[in-house]
Amino acid sequence: MDKQNLTVPIAIVIAGIIIGGAIYLGKDNKNNDTTNNTDVPNFAKCLNDGKYAQKVEDDLQDGIKSGANGTPHSIVINDKGEKFAIRGALPYEQVKTMLDQIIAGNAPAESKITIEGPRSVDTNDHVLGNFNAPVTIIEFSDTECPFCKKFHETMQKIMDEYGKDGEVKWVYRHFPLDQIHSKARKEAEATECANEIGGNEKFWEYINKIYEITPSNNGLDPAELLKIAKSIGLN
Repeated sequence: MDKQNLTVPIAIVIAGIIIGGAIYLGKDNKNNDTTNNTDVPNFAKCLNDGKYAQKVEDDLQDGIKSGANGTPHSIVINDKGEKFAIRGALPYEQVKTMLDQIIAGNAPAESKITIEGPRSVDTNDHVLGNFNAPVTIIEFSDTECPFCKKFHETMQKIMDEYGKDGEVKWVYRHFPLDQIHSKARKEAEATECANEIGGNEKFWEYINKIYEITPSNNGLDPAELLKIAKSIGLN
């Protein structure tokens, strides 16, 4: 066989090697592409599945046991287990005065309350601040409530002052007012999906964004729930 006749088989072999390599690299790149990885949590699927509907309902029932019949409703608990209620969207100055008294141990005796709830705080809760802080504020809130929107700003100021030194922790629980805010329950579920995918940090980032953009009173476009997720780096 002459050299000219050898060129055809050799060309076929080389072409086969090139094609095989391309297929291998393609598979490798595909395996490294997280967009094709079905194990990556998906925000839209989480929200559509309603997997956190029961979590939201459990929070609501806990709020009822804690004396809530509107929002926002907050319970302050000191290191002795004594409970005090913040009813409604009290302004920053009033909340600060109350906390200063509780921290100093001289809160008026008549301000103490006796209630069945709230349940104990654990690692499944959404906690901002030092988990072992001596004073806990458990807030029951509705993302479509205009008073909750205002109180959210108050609580952010409280944490800026008391959270940095580990004196107070803020625990957020859901209390959707279904009769007047039909969108609030799904928004609450969305925050839980954010927590599943991104952890506690993304929960707070997500809920801060909801309160920032919602016009309140059932005015948030449901399409914004996915937009918020994408804006903070969630699937």
